[in-house]
Amino acid sequence: MRQRTKKAVLSSAALLVVMTGVSAAQPAMTTPSTEQAESRIIGGTPADFPFAVSLQFAHKGNPDYDFCGGALLPGGRHVLTAAHCFMLPGHPKPEAVHVRAGHPDKHQGEFAKVVGARIADFHQAPPGVNDIAVLTLDRRLRARPTWIAPSAGEFGATVRAIGWGRTDEAGQGDGSQILHQVDLIRTTRAACSVGSIDDRELCLAPRSGQNAGVCYGDSGSPGLRKVAGRWMVVGVASRGARTNGRCGGGAPDIFTDATARQHRDFVVRAVLDRPHTAAVSDADVARLAEAS
Repeated sequence: MRQRTKKAVLSSAALLVVMTGVSAAQPAMTTPSTEQAESRIIGGTPADFPFAVSLQFAHKGNPDYDFCGGALLPGGRHVLTAAHCFMLPGHPKPEAVHVRAGHPDKHQGEFAKVVGARIADFHQAPPGVNDIAVLTLDRRLRARPTWIAPSAGEFGATVRAIGWGRTDEAGQGDGSQILHQVDLIRTTRAACSVGSIDDRELCLAPRSGQNAGVCYGDSGSPGLRKVAGRWMVVGVASRGARTNGRCGGGAPDIFTDATARQHRDFVVRAVLDRPHTAAVSDADVARLAEAS
């Protein structure tokens, strides 16, 4: 999981590592290509979350190249992921992507094609603002979905990151074939200041002395919290708060806060196929929570 796509969106030297499986064009990056953006969780262990989704497309002879992750939403026809998975140079268009879900092996599970996407008003500078998107699939998947948690939890709360990204700090080699997981701690935004974090994002750090986190290919994958016995989404993997372009090393990661009202309402509208400015009621949120 500790393998992310790098996304240099900052001013002078602060390089944000975006965790997609496709590398983005930026000052400190190599040529835009999907092969750099794949990643696994660093310091993690194998996991099995039926709602975990692998985003894939045909790339360099591989028909199922996975470059980002996501979470299956209620109704089975929508996937929550990161906007930058589609908005950065070198990344595929949504219609070129297919998904696998319901199995820890990214080459197994249910298959569906992406037929549409609702992408938030994503900004690369400041980096990561509104880094959230919802994909529409061509069929309903049977895997059990998940939903957004009521809140991201207090500072010090544990958030479980999952993904098929790379597992080495340098972000080299292939991503993990099997889904991985690692527990991170929600900390203050000050710890992620190098990433120009805003108030609708989460700063997640490894436990003291632990080398853990997300990496290339983990972009878009969910950060999870257990609520009333079930795993629910609190964040969407966006980028790393570090300047050296590596994964792990004790540095924190930045996730889009899916529980923030603006982001949650964006997701509700997408799943219910409502206009961008439509009102969202507590009943709408409750209905989707019950369906997960």
